[in-house]
Amino acid sequence: MARWVTSSRCNVDLLDPHAPHVSDGDLSDKENPAGYEYELGEEVDDDSGDSDWLRLAQQAYRFSTTWIDSNYRKRWEDSLRAFNNQHSLDSKYNNPAYDKRSKVYRPKLRSVIRKNEAAAAAAFFSNLDVVDVNAQNQADPKQLISAEVNKLLLQ
Repeated sequence: MARWVTSSRCNVDLLDPHAPHVSDGDLSDKENPAGYEYELGEEVDDDSGDSDWLRLAQQAYRFSTTWIDSNYRKRWEDSLRAFNNQHSLDSKYNNPAYDKRSKVYRPKLRSVIRKNEAAAAAAFFSNLDVVDVNAQNQADPKQLISAEVNKLLLQ
């Protein structure tokens, strides 16, 4: 017994390495190019004996997805919503009782991120020199000349 694994947006055949690869974005309104119509966990008769690794892969995927959902997903979604100037999903302002209230949400998150991006860009591109080569002993003329030559070679 082998199982076909399908996600909600893209069907995947784990047993057939030659099946066409389809990314999630390619299946907006198109038919499934592989032609598989199996639901997650639906068993398909197959006597190849490869069901053990497939079961382990499904189980690992299910456990990792559950762990990510329970530990990180809410924080990620709340952060993305804050960046997009929206209240978090569990905010009282998404409640129907607040429908007639102002929808203005002005977080400082986006402005802080933009300010830090600008500071990083200024730091990266403020100096026209690609490298800075200096002599360890500034009193030694051989090291000074060597540093100048190495700097010219590296730029």
